[in-house]
Amino acid sequence: MDNLKSIRNSIIGAIRGHLNVDSRRSKPDKNCNKLRTTGVNKIIGLNTVLVAECVAYLKKSISLREEGIFRIPGDLNQVKLYHKQFDYSMKPDLNEELDPNNISTLLKQHIKENCGLLPKREACDMYTAVRQKNIEEISSVIERIAPEQQFIMKEVLYLFKEVSEHEKENKMCTGAIATSCGLSIFPSVNAGNANLMLKILIDNVDEIYKQ
Repeated sequence: MDNLKSIRNSIIGAIRGHLNVDSRRSKPDKNCNKLRTTGVNKIIGLNTVLVAECVAYLKKSISLREEGIFRIPGDLNQVKLYHKQFDYSMKPDLNEELDPNNISTLLKQHIKENCGLLPKREACDMYTAVRQKNIEEISSVIERIAPEQQFIMKEVLYLFKEVSEHEKENKMCTGAIATSCGLSIFPSVNAGNANLMLKILIDNVDEIYKQ
């Protein structure tokens, strides 16, 4: 994965540029329907800004220690509002959010609603590779997906690893994370396969990204 670092840096640069367009942050408005979006272009597809900000929020120690993080759903109205704000580049200030479950739900929903991180063919190939625990082939499959998906895959897998390292506090081992998030990350396969894939990827993330 020789080019992944350069891909990550270019995407982070784009994110920083995006965030510098307007330093103002949107204040939460509980009524999502009142959010003004007229004349604003909607971001289509996976939003690396949304993912990067969610990951940064969830890597805070208070979020990592939240019992049931990624298993317990957040307030769907608040999640919908955040999603709409990110869709229209309104940059909600997640630092004001007191419930980590809102942000974990936002991240899961966003990835799932955009068809996950692996197209169906790559998902099938990934399932074969993880069953064989073939790290080289797993890395090869990841290299075939779009740069944005590669970036998000790495960010999310390392986030899940950090969550699992706080299992004593949050009660979320890699198996629990996989059960809660497998179909959100890999919606093109069945639940059992998605969960197995995610668990193996989390358990072997360091080795995968050494390739």
